[in-house]
Amino acid sequence: MNLLPEHRQNKKYYINLLISAYLLYVVSIAIKLCYSAQMVEIGPHFGVDKSRLSIGLTIYYLVYASAQLLLTAFVKKLNLKKFIGITVFLSGLTFSMMMFVNQIWQAWLILGVNGIFQVAIWGGCMSIFGKYFPDYLMRTVSNVMSTGMAIGTFLAYGVAAFFVAVLSWQWTFLFFGILTILTVIYFYVSEKKIEKNVGEVKINTKINYVNEKNKPQSKGFIVFMLMCFIGVFSFIVTIVYYALTNWVPNFLKEVHGVPSSYSILITLLLPIGIFFGPFFSSYLCKKNNNYFAVLIPLLIGAVIVMGLMIFLYDYSLILGIIMPVLILFLIRAVMNVLLAFLPLKMRGIIETGKSSLILNALACISAAIVPFISAIIMESWGWGAFFIFITIIGVVSLVLSIIGAIWASKRKFFEEKQNG
Repeated sequence: MNLLPEHRQNKKYYINLLISAYLLYVVSIAIKLCYSAQMVEIGPHFGVDKSRLSIGLTIYYLVYASAQLLLTAFVKKLNLKKFIGITVFLSGLTFSMMMFVNQIWQAWLILGVNGIFQVAIWGGCMSIFGKYFPDYLMRTVSNVMSTGMAIGTFLAYGVAAFFVAVLSWQWTFLFFGILTILTVIYFYVSEKKIEKNVGEVKINTKINYVNEKNKPQSKGFIVFMLMCFIGVFSFIVTIVYYALTNWVPNFLKEVHGVPSSYSILITLLLPIGIFFGPFFSSYLCKKNNNYFAVLIPLLIGAVIVMGLMIFLYDYSLILGIIMPVLILFLIRAVMNVLLAFLPLKMRGIIETGKSSLILNALACISAAIVPFISAIIMESWGWGAFFIFITIIGVVSLVLSIIGAIWASKRKFFEEKQNG
């Protein structure tokens, strides 16, 4: 972490907060993905099909998205440190109770209450970064936090594979439940120290509210329209992400005959694509400040690979692994720009926590409906139809990126002055 001279004395506080928030986010991703990672085992355990099995994810993400939208009204008034500390502690306790479920509805109930308990993790962390970190560290924060999904996914599938092979799927939740409690304690202490020793940073952002005809427009109108566009975009593109990550173990087992524990283990390759995607898109954003134009080549590549999977998904196991990794590399790169990079860059016009909560909520609504819809598609028409479905979604996302790029090329929305 390269700091300006006036901030170097606070380096340890910045690093501690970033590490603690990162660990908190990673573990929260891992514990909620345990259900997705082990659906291949949970389904037979309770004797339910894909559509019923997916209801747990739908419940979690619908509650999670609704709670985030509600939280936007109170995010400025809340003591986020205390709120996150209490709710995430309860999250660790309730997820640990998966050890004792004996009916599928009990697992759904635990997922549902955790849609509330985990509501402030992403938006809260982003809000706290926006509160304490200087402008020039925003790219670092975006890069680091965007890898959390990959590492969390890797941990979820890796630990799940271990416990399925050695004990049973329930032990995964106990393991991550304990980690959740430990990480939130670390985060609470780190935030308290930076609040006491560093304090809030001054934000200096110049906004240019001028349209292509040089007629001033209101700040509220522009922010509202931009948030609506990014929100719809996030909702659409996230469909591809969750459609793939939720069902890859089932895909490997049903199409290529890979045993359950090995299919979960092989799925560990997916985080490779997820991990490097954000770094790639962040690099592209550094070269081009038309952030929507940056997404066009990424989505063209994703659509091409998704289209190939329609015809080649059952051709070989190697292609069945490589192509989802490529797709997730590109899609996660797009999601990084929409859900992490832009909220941090726009903090001068809309509070980072609020924009993060809104955009993440809309993305989570797609995460809520995708497992059920994709399960119906697979059970009714097969895996070929599933890949047609995600290809269509990819094309829609590409069209949105082109629309956004054309709009951005006609106006200079804002320029940012660095602090210091």
